Amino acid sequence: MRAKCRFLGVLSLTLALPSLLGAQSFEGVIRGRTVEVGGEALMTHLYGGDEDEPEFESQADWLRHTGNRLFQIPLEQLTSGAGEDVRVDETTLRLKGTRIRLDSGSPGEGYAIYDVATRESWLVSPADRSFVHFSADEVEAAAQAAARDAEEAMAAMGVDIDEIRREAAEYEPGELDAQGQMDYGEPRVRSLDRTERLNGFQASAYEAVSEEEFAVGWCARDASQLQATMKKLTEMAGAMEDEEEDEGSDVAMGDLLCGDGIPVRVHLLSPFSGMDGEYTIEEVLSIEETSVPDDVFEIPTGFKKKTLEELWGIGG
Repeated sequence: MRAKCRFLGVLSLTLALPSLLGAQSFEGVIRGRTVEVGGEALMTHLYGGDEDEPEFESQADWLRHTGNRLFQIPLEQLTSGAGEDVRVDETTLRLKGTRIRLDSGSPGEGYAIYDVATRESWLVSPADRSFVHFSADEVEAAAQAAARDAEEAMAAMGVDIDEIRREAAEYEPGELDAQGQMDYGEPRVRSLDRTERLNGFQASAYEAVSEEEFAVGWCARDASQLQATMKKLTEMAGAMEDEEEDEGSDVAMGDLLCGDGIPVRVHLLSPFSGMDGEYTIEEVLSIEETSVPDDVFEIPTGFKKKTLEELWGIGG
């Protein structure tokens, strides 16, 4: 995930925090992992086999066949020697009261702190010993300003903004979306009648398939406040994906598969997304109910405060 996408996702997440979390009593640490496979690595796994494929009655049937074959490949095989085509991110969420700290990626890469009660956020960068502090209102104002700047730039290039708005208002499922891809509507979901112990959860398998995506998810029953809180945090982590590039996948697919349960692991194949398609694995590795020190939510001494404009690279 690129730095810009991470940041835009953080901004979207900040605006959504009050509705996603609300009051809760769980205190502890939740760890997760995301694996993203694309480019030549995905092409090799999708089309590099020697076996003859059967005839398929629909694209959805081909997706199910190909996805099931892809999902059986061990993680170690997917990630070995793949270079930039494969990315593995481990995420740690620390939760105490209304405060959340999100560490994503390698140690020292930076982290985010949220206070749901005050709707404030901090983005902390240990690399240059700096941080950005902003409220949800400031984020909304900055996003609106960015949208206005984008419209002005498009108008300067001769783009008819009103025509784009009219086309967006007339868009219906089944027509081409903004990226020129077909929207086939919501995938069909069914139980696979399989249950196993996965990452400490007793989870049942489900699949969802459409003409453009295929997913298999392992879902656990949400039987306690601890698990309910974890699910909400998982939803928030999913909101950090770039919605423009991957709208409707990942956590949305996990919600579709698992309903009110916990998406312990979700495999998602989107072969027509972007230039080369995408394959992602989202999973919850562990949940630990434990005391979280207050200082993990504090800005380290000596860190310099930056503005949103500096972080965005706007202005002089």
